[in-house]
Amino acid sequence: MVFVLGFPMPVKMVKTLLLWISLVQGGCLSGGLDKSNQDSALKELTQKNQQLQSDLIRKNKQIAKLTQQLRSYQGFASNRYEHLIKVYQIKFGRYTLAYDEDEDGFDEGIIIYLKLLDEAGDKIKAAGEVDIELWDLAANEGDRYLNRWHFDLEEMQKYWRGGFLANHYRFTFPWPDKKPSHPNVTLKIRFKDGLTGNVFEIQKLINVSLAAHPVDIKSPVP
Repeated sequence: MVFVLGFPMPVKMVKTLLLWISLVQGGCLSGGLDKSNQDSALKELTQKNQQLQSDLIRKNKQIAKLTQQLRSYQGFASNRYEHLIKVYQIKFGRYTLAYDEDEDGFDEGIIIYLKLLDEAGDKIKAAGEVDIELWDLAANEGDRYLNRWHFDLEEMQKYWRGGFLANHYRFTFPWPDKKPSHPNVTLKIRFKDGLTGNVFEIQKLINVSLAAHPVDIKSPVP
């Protein structure tokens, strides 16, 4: 960084400016050009110099702003990360179960409540990615896997339910094309915390009442 006319300028800008000046003064631009063209070239050079100075002032302001932000962050203790509220455990809500939507005595799918807990065991809201798997472990080996749902950081926002007696993620899924064939299914959840990258896994056995006839397939309901 060097200073030109009191302004700090990158070396690359200075070299460009000096090249223009040398060309004008040396006659490389004026050879065969009249005074009017020389004045025009000088005017263009002056405008370029002013533009470079304006750009430099703007960038210096941006640097000053970022420097101030950095100083603000440095005002915290070096171990501040340890004091941030993070996910330490995940649990199923008590009402995670199969649901009978039309009250005919047969379940049409499952409803899932996912709770995120901090170090003190309190429920918190945290961003992350979720993989949900549904298994019929009593089926033959090739028929045990029923379905999988994945939700990224952006999609997860739609499934949050906050408020009194809430503060959890809630998912509702009808049975997939491959329906369970036994009176219980295994639900597995894998949550990856967006802040720490830590992964938490839980699973739950859910009792189901199966219909004698296929039910309609519906889309997941947030």
